[in-house]
Amino acid sequence: MRRAVGYIRDMSKVTHIVFGLIVVLMMAGSGWCQSFVLKTEEAGLGAAKNLNGVAVADYDLDGDLDIYFVNYKQHRASDPGALNHLFQNNGDGTFSDVTNVAGVAAESIHGFQDRPMGNRFGAAWGDYDNDGYPDLFLTHVGPEILYRNNGDGTFTDVTAAAGVGGDPADLTESASAVWWDYDDDGDLDLYISSWSNGPNRMYENDGQGSFTDVTIASGLENFGSTWTSVPIDVNGDGLLDLYTVDDFGPNNIFVNNGDKTFTDETESRGLGDDGHGMGVTVEDFGNDGYFDIYLTNIYDEGHELNPLYLNDGSGRFQNVSIEMGVDHADWAWGTEFLDVDNDGDLDLYVANGFASEEAFPNRLFINELSERGQLSFREEAASSGVAGMAEARSMLAFDFDNDGDLDIVVANVRPGLGSREKNAPYLYENVTDTKHWLKINLHGTNSNSFGVGATIRLNCGSESYYRHNDGVGFLSQSIRPIHFGVGDAEHVDEIEVRWPSGLIESFYDISVDQMIELEEGSGLAAGSRLTTATQVVISSAYPNPFSGAVSFEFAAPSEGEYEVHVSNLLGQKIVSRIFVLHDARIVQEARIDLTDLPPGVYFLSLEGQSARPIIKMR
Repeated sequence: MRRAVGYIRDMSKVTHIVFGLIVVLMMAGSGWCQSFVLKTEEAGLGAAKNLNGVAVADYDLDGDLDIYFVNYKQHRASDPGALNHLFQNNGDGTFSDVTNVAGVAAESIHGFQDRPMGNRFGAAWGDYDNDGYPDLFLTHVGPEILYRNNGDGTFTDVTAAAGVGGDPADLTESASAVWWDYDDDGDLDLYISSWSNGPNRMYENDGQGSFTDVTIASGLENFGSTWTSVPIDVNGDGLLDLYTVDDFGPNNIFVNNGDKTFTDETESRGLGDDGHGMGVTVEDFGNDGYFDIYLTNIYDEGHELNPLYLNDGSGRFQNVSIEMGVDHADWAWGTEFLDVDNDGDLDLYVANGFASEEAFPNRLFINELSERGQLSFREEAASSGVAGMAEARSMLAFDFDNDGDLDIVVANVRPGLGSREKNAPYLYENVTDTKHWLKINLHGTNSNSFGVGATIRLNCGSESYYRHNDGVGFLSQSIRPIHFGVGDAEHVDEIEVRWPSGLIESFYDISVDQMIELEEGSGLAAGSRLTTATQVVISSAYPNPFSGAVSFEFAAPSEGEYEVHVSNLLGQKIVSRIFVLHDARIVQEARIDLTDLPPGVYFLSLEGQSARPIIKMR
């Protein structure tokens, strides 16, 4: 059966490829029509200037995404433009500056001599205390700041109590930070990347509001002038590894040993690019189920190309950037995979520029997989309206107006050399009538609250799409709904979530063009690396289709309690009953009254000391 499914899927892709080629031939010469409109001033973001990092999260939990900008200058009362900004999304296409009301202006970061790359760098949203509200961590020259979200629109500086601020006299240039659960205990730990004057640092969350420095004990100390770090499971063992992107010297992949220690396996994995590494993005651009890596470097007359590392499925990577057409992106910084046209494949955006060089346009590379049936990209920034010439740093994609397509925000540090453009951010609204989509919010229970570190597989007919929930960008980390373009599909057959806790579960038959929330433990579990699989069997369920009640027989290798669940197509449990198996040698019969359920399709599952066997009932 498994082989037959694979054969049908392969044949459907061949059909899709032929159809795609016919469409391309028919449309030859018509040009590409994806369009964005610059909305910075209309949206109310023009006051943000001289920017390094940008990060988004729904900090007030009102259903739309808010924006935090990091100003690169040191704070001075005499310079009102040298301010960080938190902009609250008003839900009507505009934002309000709530920095002072929220208490996140970071006025304490001042007094240091101005640095070439700035004094303030990054912002990272992450719920470190698992209360459901995004907290905010800021990186600077000198001590960092951790702001705890109070849940009422304000924040409190808890840096000292949490123990993550570093030495007040320290001049380490902390570039970025990443929240991740490195020890799989259900709360978010913190890794801080240093660009100069000190090593990277690893802090373990103790679950009580404070952190312990485990940098040396974990083996994650690194002096490589790191701009960005991203967690990724490179060897498929269910444990998050860590990839560090370094400005000077080779990058490093630290593989998780499962005991809170890590081993450097850079050379054997093929990820040791030694260019001037800046940004990184992780996603599956080929829709094959394996997560790939794109890096930004300084392109210099054919040297230091931007690598696109293709995952071969065994944990090794091959640079295919030249073949894919994404190797050349000038002096590149922030980057992200995103599906701008909701066609089901992932496109790529790159932010550009440096003060001593000519003005470089930002780049938008369009993935041609769904259009032509082949893995390649073409550059379409100018024709799409997103080829800004200001000196950019970070960027990210998010649906700021909640219309189902991805918009783009770019943080600009200054106008490009010879450019008349301003140094305010770009907010590009996606105005193309795109295809169908689905946005997913994850709610962890045994995992961290926003499911950071989870991977998601979405099935629509013969097509499968994959996402990596890390939120990492250059000088930023965001908490956003996980966005899928699904092309012409009108419903999603299955969503499989692999949670950081190890639980793997599925949700079925979801309508498209909506945002949904999936709660850990409410779906149909397919198994877990945390349990030992023993054989539990539902041998039959009858009558099927049922009417009023359903009877079933089950057997298991040991006596004890077993819980039976009836779930709907969304994977939500509707009825649960406990049954006791008194003799493991005898098949037991049981019955559940379902009189109150309306007609429909339901799943009967049995949960005990192993993964759950599932029977579909009508």
